[in-house]
Amino acid sequence: MTGATSANLIPLSLADRIRAHHSAGAAWLQELPDLIASCVSRWELTVLPAFEPGGDSSWTAPVKRSTGDPAVLQITVPMPVRHDHLTALQAWAGRGAVKVFAHDAAIRATLMELCLPGTDAADLSPAEADDIAVDVLPQLWAAEVPGSTESLADNAAERAQLMHARADQFSDVVDPGPFREAAEPGLDGRRPVVRCRAVPDERNE
Repeated sequence: MTGATSANLIPLSLADRIRAHHSAGAAWLQELPDLIASCVSRWELTVLPAFEPGGDSSWTAPVKRSTGDPAVLQITVPMPVRHDHLTALQAWAGRGAVKVFAHDAAIRATLMELCLPGTDAADLSPAEADDIAVDVLPQLWAAEVPGSTESLADNAAERAQLMHARADQFSDVVDPGPFREAAEPGLDGRRPVVRCRAVPDERNE
């Protein structure tokens, strides 16, 4: 069952980005309505209009489960880059992150808890933001890391290759130099570098 019309089931802007960013995007978009219908039937969902503007690598929409509870259905474009965010969400099991209700690896579909936006952290005082972090982070750190989790170095190398490929793909639109420079550490095996800056703590002033 779907509460979305054919016009807003797959937003045009999302379809355009997927065709532009993925070699298999056009073929996947042709298949997408059937993938959505399969999830609707199997998980007894009512699909609402997809989130807009959305990203460039998945179709994501709010849904209602047979119980009437809200959820989110996400179906991802086939890509060479692994999606260990799903592994992380399953390990966290709803503690400090959204809960995964169901997943179909064959079609890259995930049914997960709906997370409604709350107060932006930028609108909180440093003390309030710290209190929230102190509450959430221990819940995330308490999860056991699955043995199959990809290492940061391997993940960085895969994403560096993708970034380098996209620099070539879009060189006629943007300056590819910064993309290639950012990809170099991952391509030559160096450890990824995290640059941080000190943030003044107003409570100590």
